[in-house]
Amino acid sequence: MVENLFNALNLVDKLLSEKLFEINETSFTSYRVLSLLLSSAFLLWLGKNSQRFVFRVLQRKSNMSAGSRYVIATLSKHIIHIIGFYAILLNAGFDFKTLTVVIGALGVGIGFGLQHIINNFVSGIVILFERPISVGDRVVVEGVEGDVVEINARATKVKTNDNIMHIIPNGDFVTKKVINWSHGGATVRSRIAVSVAYGEDPEQVKSALIEVANENNHVLQSPKPDVLFIEFGDSSLNFELRVWTQSHINRPGILKSDLNYAIARKFDELGIEVPYPQRDIYVKELPSG
Repeated sequence: MVENLFNALNLVDKLLSEKLFEINETSFTSYRVLSLLLSSAFLLWLGKNSQRFVFRVLQRKSNMSAGSRYVIATLSKHIIHIIGFYAILLNAGFDFKTLTVVIGALGVGIGFGLQHIINNFVSGIVILFERPISVGDRVVVEGVEGDVVEINARATKVKTNDNIMHIIPNGDFVTKKVINWSHGGATVRSRIAVSVAYGEDPEQVKSALIEVANENNHVLQSPKPDVLFIEFGDSSLNFELRVWTQSHINRPGILKSDLNYAIARKFDELGIEVPYPQRDIYVKELPSG
């Protein structure tokens, strides 16, 4: 029985030692391929966990922003991957000449089908260094508005208020128009359009809107709320209430909704009429005969 076991092991060893293919005079056996796969899997695991470790260390021992910690942690992962894969290839028997051949072959592949992948990868590096966006920022890109929760090598994850995760290619953040609500600071302005009927006192309307804004705890007093008389509309006097906030950058719709409710109550209390579109028809009688 022991002899049969040794024979089986010898057979497995012989099968794994047989040459599968050859690249530039470098032979690849099943052993070598399996070693490459296991080493690569371990390297990917090591890079991912090193990113988490570096982020946690910086979180405990530094006053860096979340975005800066994420950039450094992500760069550490990429450095480990680059050095690790280079070491794995050399250990597998690749020499610089072989690597040149492989890179050339990859270049042909890139020319035919990997342009977008490489573009997104390079764009990810640009994002990490230039930091037009950071983790935690409120952004709008290609009609998607949400919070940046993760920046990866190929794509960035943006989570909307509806709890929907959008996976957006990094290239979109470099080549297309991006609105970053958080980039200029933690204060943003909201605008609420308000219309009243002709005949209402504009000064009373302004005072009512300012009072509504001042009563809201989420509206800043510096800069102060302001009201603009925008225009004489077809059926109304049109105003715009402008307020600043720090607490509703990620939920601007909630602040606008709260202010609209308060404006409706205030106008009802003061008897200020909110108009609706109307058309007056005059019938002219033709002379008889």
